[in-house]
Amino acid sequence: MDENPYAAPQASVVESLPAPCLPDWRAGHLRLLGWLSLLSVFASLVLLLLALGEQALAEEGRRLADWLGLALMLLGNYLLLCLKGFVEARFAARGLAWPVWLMVLGGLLLELLDFLYGAAMFSSFNPQGISYLALMAAYGLATLWFGLRLLRVENVYPALRLLAWLNIAGGLLMASVVLVLLAIVPLLGSSLAMLLVFWRGAAEQRLNAPGAAPGPD
Repeated sequence: MDENPYAAPQASVVESLPAPCLPDWRAGHLRLLGWLSLLSVFASLVLLLLALGEQALAEEGRRLADWLGLALMLLGNYLLLCLKGFVEARFAARGLAWPVWLMVLGGLLLELLDFLYGAAMFSSFNPQGISYLALMAAYGLATLWFGLRLLRVENVYPALRLLAWLNIAGGLLMASVVLVLLAIVPLLGSSLAMLLVFWRGAAEQRLNAPGAAPGPD
């Protein structure tokens, strides 16, 4: 049989590597993180509705919204740190620590200012309002940085690639300050993409668990 050395290879040149077994990331834990990501999306929508109707809320309603925002920020930071740890373990990602910790710190400071001063920050030209806007821009830049670092990670899930682009879009809009309301859409989308990342990881770890039935060839 004639063989043409210049013909395209019939077999795949690059074979996909099997998913590694990650003892520190159990399937059940990853599934729970996925559900928490979904919970954060619903809580964000509730908080957005409360913010839109803030003028009609009683004082108790406003305080409830403040506490919900604080809880949502803590949940978001926890999920972000878990995502960082999982991506580093699963894909040997590097360079995520700085943007992630800047996002965690920025989120804490933003929520603290909002909790303490609320809408009064923007009732007049004052240091609190200026600090809030500066922190918002810095948070957007950190989010943009995080998305760019995720794009440099190789052989990742499609959902993780989508999450990176959504963080880039949301970070750019937030850093602009004037377009911060538009950032809500990609940032909510990034939470849904995070859900898919955690559930994909859970499926892999379930297949890699000792005693798991092998899939069909």
